Amino acid sequence: MKKMPLYKQIETRRPVATLSICNTFGAAIWNLDGDTCIAAWAGMNGYHTARRHQINYTLSGRPYIRKGSLRLYLDEFMRVA
Repeated sequence: MKKMPLYKQIETRRPVATLSICNTFGAAIWNLDGDTCIAAWAGMNGYHTARRHQINYTLSGRPYIRKGSLRLYLDEFMRVA
């Protein structure tokens, strides 16, 4: 069975959670499973640069992912119903 690329996996599904960085730009998360998740930048033209990210933890136990040079903390994301 051929594995489907990440951008094709996310174009048919809704994100689990989103984070607004500014008025028209943010990040979205799909498939929070164990120690990895799929995250993509969300803009006015849809989602782009979807990648699989490892979930890391600070010394105090706060979970985050690295997207580019940013730390995006998972407790700052809002769940999408």
